[in-house]
Amino acid sequence: MNKILGIDLGTNSIGLTLREDDIFSWYGVYTFKKGVGEGKSGEFSFAAERTKHRSSRRLYNARRYRKWETLKVLIENGYCPLDIENLNKWINYEKGIGRIFPIDDITFQQWIKLDFDRDGKPDFTSPYQLRRFLIREKLDLSVSENRHKIGRALYHIAQRRGFKSSRKQGANEKTAVYKGSNETKTIGRNEYENLIIENGSLGAAFAYLEDNGVRVRNRYTLRSDYRNEVEKILDFQEIEDNNFRDKLLLETSNGSIFYQRPLRSQKGLIGKCTLESRYIEKKGEKVLVGKPRCPISHPKFEEYRAWSFINNIKYRTNKDARFEPIPLELKKKLFHEKFFFKSKREFDFSEIRKSINSDGRSNWELNYSHKMDKVSVSSCFVSARLKSVFGDDWLNFKKSVVRKNKKGESKTKTYTIDEIWHILFSFEDEDYFDEFLVDVLELEENKIKELKMLFNNFPVGYANLSLKAINNILPFLR
Repeated sequence: MNKILGIDLGTNSIGLTLREDDIFSWYGVYTFKKGVGEGKSGEFSFAAERTKHRSSRRLYNARRYRKWETLKVLIENGYCPLDIENLNKWINYEKGIGRIFPIDDITFQQWIKLDFDRDGKPDFTSPYQLRRFLIREKLDLSVSENRHKIGRALYHIAQRRGFKSSRKQGANEKTAVYKGSNETKTIGRNEYENLIIENGSLGAAFAYLEDNGVRVRNRYTLRSDYRNEVEKILDFQEIEDNNFRDKLLLETSNGSIFYQRPLRSQKGLIGKCTLESRYIEKKGEKVLVGKPRCPISHPKFEEYRAWSFINNIKYRTNKDARFEPIPLELKKKLFHEKFFFKSKREFDFSEIRKSINSDGRSNWELNYSHKMDKVSVSSCFVSARLKSVFGDDWLNFKKSVVRKNKKGESKTKTYTIDEIWHILFSFEDEDYFDEFLVDVLELEENKIKELKMLFNNFPVGYANLSLKAINNILPFLR
């Protein structure tokens, strides 16, 4: 008796049947789970859905830890009536018990409800009214009730703190923050900018809107407005404790309200150099190792890219002759005169053709036809801007700065053009970058403006080769 197993492979199922002579003695279908889910708007990716929920959890946790850290600072300095023991029970998870919110702490609950005199009625109709009060009425800080008012306003600010612009953010998102979003019906910051100026702070502006029956929620706010308000409250109330101020305002790990968790490094995702990478055995698996690829914004890569293009340009004086490389002196002229555009990243090949055909070379025929005149050629955009700021000898630029370490010892730090490029490449915060240009490099205003323009338009991406490979190849290209 002959037996034949028939298999039908599909994308979501496998069909099987067993044939014995002319009889199908057994058959069946195994169906796989679909790789996508079914929603009201159609199919959706499970992976994308997991990523969305994970991002929400991380955002929620970041806000929660920020509030706890702010409360800790306020308690330690006498601006919140909550005991540190009760705060620790809320922060720390205990197996079998969980986290215990201080719901039985009456003074803390009254503090949350803005009932500072503990008469059972809120002293202010909203935290915005309190925040306006604190920039208009000077308080006696020897009275604990007054200190608690300041602490409650700071805690309210910590719960929000606003949007902070980053060059990593898309242009559309930044525009929506200032101009508003028609899709979400969220009001942009530009619409109430004058209110902030007239009333003195963001909180006072929102208190004014409340007075006039205007809805405060569903508005984009800037972190700088919250920061300015905190500084104004502390200055007006003459709170000069530098340690307390720093813990509220710093964005480093010692801060609370404005602390920003640094992004996780993505260096491991950068590809390896195509010339230097190799596979090695590691724990029984083949692993690709080698030098990481060079960013396309690096001046050495820009030079490598320009020389590679120039070396591909060839000419001949008659149709019967072979194409030959253009003279070295002409190559150098093209490199220095045509590729250093600080205002544009690309230019048309026609500009190179015009330069070559000048000075008695009009009879030269190039290996690029006239149809290629509109081909875009990448310029040395970053190098041109650095040259404009630091001069013709920009590659040898050095700036020495004397600084003191934590032990009080003076140490000299020298900044080269490579380190300045690395700061341009790695810094996320424009305020920190501006501070570096003013305090460390001590540049003039026009040069600071140029570098800030470069910072906000910095090229993103990676080449195929590592910086080491490029440095090895460049002498031959030149």
